[in-house]
Amino acid sequence: EAKAFEELARSSETQELIQLFFNMNSRKKNPLQEKARLIKKISVLGAGFMGAGIANISALHNIQVLLKDVSVEAINDGQKKVWDDLDKKVKKRAL
Repeated sequence: EAKAFEELARSSETQELIQLFFNMNSRKKNPLQEKARLIKKISVLGAGFMGAGIANISALHNIQVLLKDVSVEAINDGQKKVWDDLDKKVKKRAL
């Protein structure tokens, strides 16, 4: 059985089928991926738990963040959450 497999694996038909498989799969890749732009800044609507988390992760990846909410208090709370998390990372020497 191993000998038969070896002969089959080395055959020209097998090599052509493998090449066909790779060619078909290379076409499945996203053609727009190469045209993606680098994100430098974002706006986050809502400074609650999720908005502050998005702002935090974005800031950690050097993306400028504009945090918006209906109230100034919510924005202040969101900013505090981000700064508190950054302070924790600095204290743990993770940043």
